[in-house]
Parts: sequence; C-alpha cells; structure tokens
Amino acid sequence: MSHKNRVLRLSKNTEGRDFVVGDIHGCFFLVDRALAIAQFDETKDRLIVVGDLVDRGPESHEVYDFLQRPYVYSVRGNHDDVVMHMLGSNDNFYKFGFPQFYQYFNSRSLNWLGKLKHDQAMKIRQVFEDLPVLIELETDSGVVGIVHADVPEGLSWQEFVQKVNDGDPDTLYQAIWSRRRVLDNDQSGVPGITRVFMGHTAGDQIRQRGNCFFIDTGAVFKDYAETHSYAVPLIDPHLTLTKADADEADLNAPRAQDTGEIINVVGADEPDPNP
Repeated sequence: MSHKNRVLRLSKNTEGRDFVVGDIHGCFFLVDRALAIAQFDETKDRLIVVGDLVDRGPESHEVYDFLQRPYVYSVRGNHDDVVMHMLGSNDNFYKFGFPQFYQYFNSRSLNWLGKLKHDQAMKIRQVFEDLPVLIELETDSGVVGIVHADVPEGLSWQEFVQKVNDGDPDTLYQAIWSRRRVLDNDQSGVPGITRVFMGHTAGDQIRQRGNCFFIDTGAVFKDYAETHSYAVPLIDPHLTLTKADADEADLNAPRAQDTGEIINVVGADEPDPNP
C-alpha cells in the first residue's frame, strides 16, 4: 500500500449523515436492507465499512461494484488482506500474520475466488490495494476513527496514525488482525480521539471497550456463511448499522432478540440536518 493511501481523512458531512456498518462478508443485500431502514440518502449520506467486505457470504464477487458506489468508504480488513495475497499482490500485511491462517482461508473461505474471471480478480485486487488502513471522520461530536481490528495498547490515536503512515509492521498487523482489546476486556480506550469503531471480532451485541466500539455482530453467520465455524458461538447474528455520532446510550442499548429482523440500525431516527 502506498504511503498516501494508509490514512483517509473525511471532512464533516454538512449535507447529510454518516453511517458505519459492521463486517459485511459478502452480504451486500443486507447492507441495502439496512440502508433502506435508515432511509439512507445516496445523494447526501455516507457509508463507512469497518472492513471484511468479502468471504463466507454469497455475494463476495460483487465487492468491486459495491466499492464503486460514490457514497461508500471502507478500511481494509484481514479477509480483504488475505484476498489480496491470494490474488498475487505483494502490497498486503498478511505476511505479518500467522502462516497457518493461509491454509484455513484457502480451503474454507475463498472458494468464490476460483470462480472469478481474470479481469474481475484484478479489479478486486486493485480496489483492495487502494483501501486505507484507517479512516478519520470529522463529526459535530469530534473526530471518529474507523479501523478493522485494533489500536495497539498504549498508543494515542495520533501515535497510531504516525506508525501506520510510517509502515510499522507490528502496528499494521494489529490494526488488521489483533483481537487483544476486545477479548481482554481492555477498557483503557484510545486517547486523542472521540471514539473508534472496529469490527473483526463478532459478538451478539455492540461491545464497548473504553471509547472503542466493536460493531461486527456476525450477520453472515445467520444463514449465509458457506462455513459456520467461529471461535465465539453467536446466539443472535445480525448486521449493525450505526450513525457515526450516535449517542453512547444507544450504542450500548441491548438489542431485542428473536424479532426475526437481521438488521440493527442505531441512531437513524434523528432528523436530517438539512431536510
């Protein structure tokens, strides 16, 4: 990844709303359902993805078209990173991960890649190479960060950004692959930023760790995954879509289970600032 692409800064959206969505994993039809529930305005609103756009779900091959939507932004997830590796890119951080994961992904999660035509595969490789590692989003409530997996322990946001821009291998690995903060229940937070949205580690609810919110709620594991094994069993897999500046109380509100609805939209009932 070129230096200029590792960090993307988005200025304040003065015309509409900014939403963040959890790991999609090839279920773009669920994203469209969530956007419809939120009454998403494609001409004003923006959508930021916490990474892991592909694998497991039935529509992974459509990721290129999804990323061409002018209102969509995404950081790179570990599944996206592995896909780049599989497609011959040397511009990935997979080499900083665990070698045994290659066999896992190759045999269980990437069957869709073998069905792509060459030009499709190269387009996907290119758009993944262009994905930033992190996004900074200016909101009325302050700057919001988006990264796939984690911010290394002890780093401020500004130090994290600097290390990402410098290409520090351990920092890049933790940004895309680490589960330490969420699994260790580390409530220390990340200083120097209002809040950070992350994905990567699925759970039945949004999980808060300090000012970090983990919003991968495992939608693909509901009915759509080609493989269903997961380290943490999920009772209520669903897709989470939240406003970037949603109230903390709303982010932490328990989701009513067994409703039959696989979409959880947080904070979208607030009025458009420019109706």
